[in-house]
Amino acid sequence: MLESTVQRKNYYRVLTRNLVLAVALVSLLPLFLAVAAVLHLFETDYLNKVEEHLDALVSRQRRTIDAYLSDRLANIRVLARTCSVAQLSDPSFLRQKLNLLSEEYQGVYVDLGLVNPDGVQTAYAGPFNLTGVDYAEAGWFQKAGQGGQFISDVFT
Repeated sequence: MLESTVQRKNYYRVLTRNLVLAVALVSLLPLFLAVAAVLHLFETDYLNKVEEHLDALVSRQRRTIDAYLSDRLANIRVLARTCSVAQLSDPSFLRQKLNLLSEEYQGVYVDLGLVNPDGVQTAYAGPFNLTGVDYAEAGWFQKAGQGGQFISDVFT
């Protein structure tokens, strides 16, 4: 009889433990699934918001840079329209215009050059010795010839 009582206690202890685990599992599993779903949706939404913010930021910066480059291109166009080819071919005249542009735009302009339709740089004012350099095969020169202007990537 003692053995039967011990077996019964063990049986009820195991049964109680199994029932508590089953109830806990049945009640907590939906909670964990709901939390996992909410976290996934939050992460997806958060990443989308961050991406949208970065897209807007990049777009705004692109417009700012485009406007800045358009203004600098307008400076060069004014120079090309108000000066003759003979004036622009004179290195001292070109140096004077470069100095004016550099003073006005705090060193944005590093050099100025005049390139003829064949791609040869006929005049140059700046820190390098580029007079006579042939740009006929350069991609930027060919693109400028097709569209009348070309703003290249920044390079040193």
